[in-house]
Amino acid sequence: MIRLENLCVRLGNFRLDNVSLEVGREEFFVLLGPTGAGKSVILESIAGLVPLKSGRVIVRGEDMTTTRPENRGISICYQDYCLFPHMNVEKNILYGLKFKSCEERQKCLYNFEYIVGILKIGHILKRRPGTLSGGEKQRVSIARALIVQPDVLLLDEPLSALDPGIRESIQWEIKEIHQRLGITTIMITHSFEETRSLADKVAVVSGGNIVQCGGVDDIFKKPKSIFTANFVGMKTILELDEKKAAGFGLKGPCSIGIRPENIMVSKSHFERGIDISGKLISIRSAGTLLEMKVESSGDIYTACATEKEIKRMGAMPGDSVHIGIEMDDIALLQK
Repeated sequence: MIRLENLCVRLGNFRLDNVSLEVGREEFFVLLGPTGAGKSVILESIAGLVPLKSGRVIVRGEDMTTTRPENRGISICYQDYCLFPHMNVEKNILYGLKFKSCEERQKCLYNFEYIVGILKIGHILKRRPGTLSGGEKQRVSIARALIVQPDVLLLDEPLSALDPGIRESIQWEIKEIHQRLGITTIMITHSFEETRSLADKVAVVSGGNIVQCGGVDDIFKKPKSIFTANFVGMKTILELDEKKAAGFGLKGPCSIGIRPENIMVSKSHFERGIDISGKLISIRSAGTLLEMKVESSGDIYTACATEKEIKRMGAMPGDSVHIGIEMDDIALLQK
């Protein structure tokens, strides 16, 4: 559906270097990465909004590299909504149809009621953007992007500026729209929860390069590099010499990573997998879970559990404990 071939972009001091990527038909694809990594530049390159130094953008098998943005069949939706303040909601949504033929306009209008209904904005159609909440503005922005029936929908952090409750609600609306309309979607987000909920595939971007691309489990459970492991919340990253590596059944020296939810802590030995003895050094709140840090032979392991699970275990900081790890939950990392 979408293929990027060796994209190079120069914007001031920023460089996008030889970015290649494939997004399948009807796929929901997420771009993850730190601020300034180049995620928005990738989206704008697909949309034709930034000049390419070299490379090609292929959409539906056609070379769109030099095609004007309005002729690519692509809609983009930004974090800051970009609504026209002097137009009411209905006119904002329908604005893109001005560039369609009469026949195309009628086809697009056929979906108007459905889009307005699924995004729950029918009651605000005559209001202006200045009277709307952040969540309402984002729904209008998404509706405007959808009404032109794009082949590809690009979402640049559409939920990041919203309150948690509104963010979750719109997240599920985006998921429902994607499932019902089958629009190939590429979204930028910093939220791991949104990524796990929405994505079919994920690419991690850093310094203008794609450092890893794969399924959600590939990225979160089996990152390939220390950078990706750190970025996706793999809090236990260890440098193992030959002796320590042998304890994991690995050949050292090597680097490994383990997610906190895949490290078990108990006052008893673990019969299965790898059993490591250590000392519980801290327990602290980490959102809805509690985070435990265990020291063993100079290494720090970070695990998480519910408050009920920790109470049942009966361990306190300073107590001797055992760590349990399954071999399948260990990621070998490259530097």
